[in-house]
Amino acid sequence: MDTSSINALLKYFKFKNSTHYTALCNFFADKIMCGEIIILDKVYTELVGTKKINRDTEFKRIIVPLLGIKGDICDTTNIPILFSTLNRTNEIEGYIEDYYIKENEEHFFKHIINEKELKEAIAIERAKYITEYADLYLIDTCFVLQKDKNNEVLLITEENKVGDGKLVKKIPTICLAEHIEYHHLPYLLYNLYESEIEFIFNRKSKEENT
Repeated sequence: MDTSSINALLKYFKFKNSTHYTALCNFFADKIMCGEIIILDKVYTELVGTKKINRDTEFKRIIVPLLGIKGDICDTTNIPILFSTLNRTNEIEGYIEDYYIKENEEHFFKHIINEKELKEAIAIERAKYITEYADLYLIDTCFVLQKDKNNEVLLITEENKVGDGKLVKKIPTICLAEHIEYHHLPYLLYNLYESEIEFIFNRKSKEENT
């Protein structure tokens, strides 16, 4: 599950009825704890932040305590429920090479004129796909997990295939190329978990809205 889907779940399903929202958060946390929903260490960091970069997210304020994470919540090495992406650098470099969009360099670095500075900027941005960004690690994790035929692997993302000017192709495009199944958040809630959770919407009358 990528960062955008987790943020969407906790933002757009924040019901006025706090009891319902609490139940949804507990359900989400339970699925993480039992391993049905995998949270990568890099996704976790995007949601929680680091010692130097503080992030104020619903996940950090609500889900982290439900997961029983205590102490230094930014230290992913001490959180066993997270899926580690260590020692996968070579694989990620391969994805960068395969799905790099060179023609986007001109627009992405349009503010840089000096050739030496441009090369340095490109190297720094490419390195972020290894050190910071979670996208390619999500792809790699799914690829590894689906090698075991007993695993039913599905990547949940809110991204679409429309290009956004970044240097590496988007998650859905790579999923299609790598034969990895992906869906958006509503599919997870209304299809996969339809037998476990139910959403009931009641339209208010005009009198109730006045």
